Amino acid sequence: MPNREKWTADDIPDLTGKVVVVTGGNSGIGFGAVKAVARKGAETVLACRSPERGQAALNALKAEVPDARAELRALDLTSLASVERFAAEFAERYQRLDVLANNAGIMVIPYGKTEDGFERQVGTNHLGHFALTGRLLDVLLATPGARVVNVSSLAHNRAELDLDNLLYEKGGYGEWPAYGRSKLLNMLFTFELQRRFERAGVDAHALAAHPGFSASNLTGHMAERLHMRIGLAIFNRLIQGPDMGALPTLRAATDPNATGGQYFGPGRLNETTGHPVLVEASAEAHDEADARQLWEMSEELTGVRFQKLEPEGAKAEGSPVRQGGSVEASIRSCACRRDPRCPCALGRVDARSHRRTGRDSDGHDEAVSGLEHGGLGWEDRTRDRPLRSHPRTPGGTRLGHRGPALPAIDPDKQGIPDGPGHSRTGPVAGDRR
Repeated sequence: MPNREKWTADDIPDLTGKVVVVTGGNSGIGFGAVKAVARKGAETVLACRSPERGQAALNALKAEVPDARAELRALDLTSLASVERFAAEFAERYQRLDVLANNAGIMVIPYGKTEDGFERQVGTNHLGHFALTGRLLDVLLATPGARVVNVSSLAHNRAELDLDNLLYEKGGYGEWPAYGRSKLLNMLFTFELQRRFERAGVDAHALAAHPGFSASNLTGHMAERLHMRIGLAIFNRLIQGPDMGALPTLRAATDPNATGGQYFGPGRLNETTGHPVLVEASAEAHDEADARQLWEMSEELTGVRFQKLEPEGAKAEGSPVRQGGSVEASIRSCACRRDPRCPCALGRVDARSHRRTGRDSDGHDEAVSGLEHGGLGWEDRTRDRPLRSHPRTPGGTRLGHRGPALPAIDPDKQGIPDGPGHSRTGPVAGDRR
């Protein structure tokens, strides 16, 4: 595909008859995307947490694009019940979904838990969108050429992944590292979803995008700090606006030449600004073993299973996944799930209890006859795996890393945000994905 340097919203094809859902579509780059697709004729759904802010955005859209076909629907990604309710209501009204733009998110917030007991940044930015995509899978697969676009961040390049402490149950939480981790999870989910689309032979595509440095709404708690408020006010005058920041998402969602597995970001100044082009994700984002393990953990935590993308044996024999998630859930994390002969691959044995006790998830000894993992020739490659990290130069560049270098940031000393162009409360602030 030609990697055009000046792709703009004018290049979006006619979208009449298409249906587009944008999470966090009431502000920032989400609202920028909503306006662009509405102008091209798409029937657009603004999926927003706040009814008041959502209605204000819908009114603003109608004022700017009078013939826009758009509606507001409630979606709180911190609540699995809200995700399920949104998907059910959407399926009742619509028979197709051409683009699901997983854009909403939160950034750099103090530690806390969602309604379902998940750490908030991972729970909202990754698990909420994972569950939403799974809940909407039927209507996506019913739509020829449907696209799922996950909005990530430059911060994923600096993230460190610890799947044994995914939700910081063991401590070690940091506001900035947790945000970066959630954005890395977005990338792992994108590429794994694309692989599963391809294996299932379905006409659907998973892509990713990031907006670079873009003005957007930022969490209110950051602006409560005087030095952050001053820094953000200055920074917002120096960076691109949300409409420009929305272009990578829009190109991934609408460019006829874009295809599954691609990643778009700004083309200038180390991907911080400019028109959207194809960019490189970090090596960690392409780790297939981590992606498979994350997928299984996400299914267990959310209670959402992508059954139509599973091998036939797993569909037929797999046990049902819980309807709901919690941090305390037993997480299926066995790397041997890649082998369809293993009982874990069929969902009949909980990976961790299998490894530790030789019992299935219901505690029945006879299911595995007391065998430990490896007893049938399957290697548990996740046990005692250390946290992966890479050495850095004093300036923050990761040695041997192909992605753009980012400066080392001390959130207590810098007034520069590192946030998603998502729907959130608080004053306008910079979005550095």
